[in-house]
Amino acid sequence: MINALMLIAVIVLFGLLFVVVPVVFDAYGRYRQRKVITCPEASVLAEVTLRTRLAACGTAFGKRWLRVGSCSLWPEKIGCDEKCAKENWPAP
Repeated sequence: MINALMLIAVIVLFGLLFVVVPVVFDAYGRYRQRKVITCPEASVLAEVTLRTRLAACGTAFGKRWLRVGSCSLWPEKIGCDEKCAKENWPAP
């Protein structure tokens, strides 16, 4: 019984190591870019970065958890609906 559980644990570990970890690192590298974009609400240029860890972990689970980490228009526009993240960082 212990050998069977050990085998299952090893298979899960290898799955995480060779599938999930490379996907997370690839997504992290792609989403850490800072971009100058046109704000959809204010129609002016803004420098935007994403919350990279959240975006990378979301990619590992097949979700797009794109949230703005910083924006040059903040604090005036803080609390916007963050459409710029979905429009300017395409799906992988």
